[in-house]
Amino acid sequence: MMNEKMTKDKIISAAFKEWSKSCFWKCSLHSVSDSLGISKTALYRYFKNKEALLSGLVKVFQQSLKVTVTGISEAIIDQSFEHGIRVFFKTCFHFFSEHPYYLNYLVFHHIQNKAFISRSHPGGGGGNYPGGYG
Repeated sequence: MMNEKMTKDKIISAAFKEWSKSCFWKCSLHSVSDSLGISKTALYRYFKNKEALLSGLVKVFQQSLKVTVTGISEAIIDQSFEHGIRVFFKTCFHFFSEHPYYLNYLVFHHIQNKAFISRSHPGGGGGNYPGGYG
């Protein structure tokens, strides 16, 4: 049975960790429930299906990244370009060091999208950029 302390955030965190191991190619609720020591049925109390959990991951990632980018913007306003670049890279390094699974999500999400674009559109999807973006 699930603890009262078990929350959507804990489930999302476990999903990031578990699904990151397979580069987000093999996303199963079973692996998440096993990592938490709960039944798959217990996950359904918080997420109606795997797609809902994936949506939760995207929202958490986007919100975390938005807060970080906003912080960067505020830190570099009225500063030199050189200072802005330093703050940007230092903040990004810190963000992804604190959340290594977010980096895996970001990288592999875009690789999967690029593979989809390449399969869906002859010539890599068109656009103005190599690889079909744009």
